[in-house]
Amino acid sequence: MSEGTCSSMSFATRFDRLANACCTLLQDAGTTPEREAHIALAPLHLRNAHPETLAHYPDLFTAKASWRDRLRARLGPYILSVLAILKKQPDWMGDPLPKNADILFLSHLTDPEEASTGRDLYFGDIPAQCAAHESTRVVVALLNHTQVSPDALRTLWNATKIPRIVLGRLAGFRQEWRMAERLREAVRNLPESRSQGELEIAAFLKATPVTGRSLTALRTADQVEKLVRKLRPSLLVLTFEGHAWERLAMAAARRAHPGILCLGYHHTILFPKTAASGWKLGGGYDPDGVLTAGEVSAKWFATETALQGTPVMPLGSVRRQFDAPSVRSDFQPDNLICLVAPEGILGETKRLFQAALEAAEHSPDLRLRLRLHPVLSRTLVESEMPELRDLPTNVKWSVAPLEQDLALCDAVLYRGSTVALTAGLSGLRPIYLRAEGEPVCLDPLEACLGAWHNEIGSGKALSAALRRETSQQAREALQTYCQRYFTPPRASALREITELIHTSSNSTGTSHDARTSV
Repeated sequence: MSEGTCSSMSFATRFDRLANACCTLLQDAGTTPEREAHIALAPLHLRNAHPETLAHYPDLFTAKASWRDRLRARLGPYILSVLAILKKQPDWMGDPLPKNADILFLSHLTDPEEASTGRDLYFGDIPAQCAAHESTRVVVALLNHTQVSPDALRTLWNATKIPRIVLGRLAGFRQEWRMAERLREAVRNLPESRSQGELEIAAFLKATPVTGRSLTALRTADQVEKLVRKLRPSLLVLTFEGHAWERLAMAAARRAHPGILCLGYHHTILFPKTAASGWKLGGGYDPDGVLTAGEVSAKWFATETALQGTPVMPLGSVRRQFDAPSVRSDFQPDNLICLVAPEGILGETKRLFQAALEAAEHSPDLRLRLRLHPVLSRTLVESEMPELRDLPTNVKWSVAPLEQDLALCDAVLYRGSTVALTAGLSGLRPIYLRAEGEPVCLDPLEACLGAWHNEIGSGKALSAALRRETSQQAREALQTYCQRYFTPPRASALREITELIHTSSNSTGTSHDARTSV
């Protein structure tokens, strides 16, 4: 993705230097005593230039970390170890597992409600489609991103046709303590630094050698290894966004079952400076093939130099499970309704909702609908923004399905949310909120909007941006771009890319023993 007009050359240079250093240190991990713990060091997996990513590097991209942040980083692993004594969780809980499986999907539980409904925001009904084909045996394992206890999840749990399990978030005290020690040892044994960027990231790691994300990577790898050893699947399909746990999960699966194929599914948008997903690390830490949400990201992965030779194919997205309507004609200036759609990130949610309240006060005739990402609760957001408990009359919370919101609204106010693309499919006018001092533009629609790129710096400018004239041609171009970004999901892509991998392996003389029918 282009950095666009919002980018800063000094920031770009700084980011590229650090990204190159991180990639080099990960690739050099084979020279360290324990490569797995080295690869597990989450800060080495620099994902992109999203503010949420950069916030993990306070001394490198943003202001100096506060003493509270430093204390939290230092004590966090020890607190987790103590909590493990009191709240140790099993490796997984959920449905009874079959003796064997053909395909193991590794997805995410983002909302406790999904425990009862079986809804999957990442793979949708693709696992069910696979299971319906020639009696393919499918299991879905979920990383738990909720704050709900295992007992509460058991109460909510409903079995579905596809066996599902949720991975535990805390191992026993001994394992948690040992993982933290492995990470500290990995930092002590970092390869000798050769560049300024490597010196910077090495110093950063030595200041905070153990993070919750690094512990999650090691814990998840252990769980996946046990699961694959038990089920012996021939295919592992997992989300692939540049996280440390993804790399370790693939290597762990290959240890447990050397013939397994590992497919990484990039299901989201390409943020500026996408980095770690495009790196090739070697040693079993790379996907055999990359699946994407659509054609735009497939093109990006296919043209990444480091990934040349890795098959890439669109799997499609659950966000295209309903048909896009015809592009609507120009909006009426009165009674406009704007959907406010943040990502599942508290800071981004607060920024957008604050702009919405500002817009509501400045333009009383404008109506706004606040839509929360499923991973965040209204209680949490209101505790951070008490002003949301008493909304103006022209601002409402949305509790409707996304399709209903899209049919009701005329426009969408967004930053990095994938809802912007879904709204573009439905013909809503996109309005991007730019944060003050933002080094890069997060707008996933910037590449296609051109002169129709509506960017505002505050809520006061929202009403005027909504009334700006645009052409039907621009609207149709936006919808076409969104159709390419999120293509309809198709389970057959798993079979096609698997066959492509085997064909490629045979032509190069390499070997993959795994076979699957999907």
